[in-house]
Amino acid sequence: MSETSRKIIQGVTELGAENGMYGMTSKAISKKCECSEGVIFKHFNTLDELKKQVYYDIDNEIYQSIKNIDIDESDIKTSVWNIWNKYFEFLLMNPIKTKYYKNFRSSNLYISHDHAENNDHYHTIMSAINEISERFGLYKKINYDVLWFFIIDNSLSFAMRISDGTIENTEKNKQTIFNIIFNQIIEELRVG
Repeated sequence: MSETSRKIIQGVTELGAENGMYGMTSKAISKKCECSEGVIFKHFNTLDELKKQVYYDIDNEIYQSIKNIDIDESDIKTSVWNIWNKYFEFLLMNPIKTKYYKNFRSSNLYISHDHAENNDHYHTIMSAINEISERFGLYKKINYDVLWFFIIDNSLSFAMRISDGTIENTEKNKQTIFNIIFNQIIEELRVG
C-alpha cells in the first residue's frame, strides 16, 4: 500500500470516528488528507469502497490480535476471558479505530451476512465458542448471528464508554463487563 493510500485511510478513519459514515464526502476527505479529490479516486474507486476498506483493515487487525489465543482446557470462564480480553484490549488501545468500527457497523454499509461469510474474525470467535461449548457440555443450537451481535455490540459500547471516560478504565470494571457478557452467553448455551 502506498504512502498516499495510508494517509487517506488514516484520514477516513479519523473522519468516520468523528462524524460517522454519512457526512464523509470526498471534499471532507481531501481537506482532512490535504490532497485533491482526484487523488482519492486514483487510489480507491468509490467512497463506499474506501469506507469498507478501512472497516476490513480494522477487522483484520482485531483478528490478528486474537487468532492465536489458546483455549484453557480446564476452565470455561478463563477460556472465554482469554479471547474476549484480547479483543477488548484492542478496542481500548485503539479508540479512534474502535469508534470508526462502531460507526461503520451502525451504517447501511455494514451487511452482516455478506461480511460474516468471509470473516476470519467471526469464524475464529464462533469456532472457539463451539469448541468451548462442546468441551464443557454446554452445546445447544443457537443463532450465532444473534450471539455475534450481542458480544461485539456490547463490547464496542463498553469500550467506547471507557475511552470517553464515562466508565473508569479499571480491571474491576473490565471484569464486571466481561462477567455480564459471559453469564449471558453461558445462560444461552446451557443445555436444558
